Amino acid sequence: MKRAFTESQPSIPPGPGRQDPPPWKVVHLVKLNVTIRLVDETLTTWIGIDDSPFSIFDVNKQLYGYVLEDGRLASGDPPWRQNRRDNPSPLRSAKQFRIASTEVWTRHRPVVELTCGCDPHYERVFFRHDDPITCMARQIGQAVAEGVRNHVPLQGMRIPFRNHN
Repeated sequence: MKRAFTESQPSIPPGPGRQDPPPWKVVHLVKLNVTIRLVDETLTTWIGIDDSPFSIFDVNKQLYGYVLEDGRLASGDPPWRQNRRDNPSPLRSAKQFRIASTEVWTRHRPVVELTCGCDPHYERVFFRHDDPITCMARQIGQAVAEGVRNHVPLQGMRIPFRNHN
């Protein structure tokens, strides 16, 4: 087991071109809230980024986030917050929403195989996989979580879609 050095104990620098990796993976405390809205067979997706999930929740605080456009993330507010006067046409069907949250720090070794396309690294015992739109929301959140873990810039990030069985 390696010994940790404090400031009072100088450490021996590693050899040239070599650094010892930390004994743990440093991850971000980021919660991703993916909301999918289905209206008249049109899906609209917004990913809210909560970078302080353990802070006291302020209802007036507006989360920043990204809209999924053509398979890529673009920064922006939820599209359904736009004024209804901008689009006065009546709806043919009722609005449906699906919301799924993914916590970046909860990634673990997979213990199950999933046929829906959801990432088993983020699976929980209480998740159900019988609704394709909810699974799609989870898949989007899981893909963004992997991007956050791997320090991928989110603006313009491509989101791969997997099929639901």
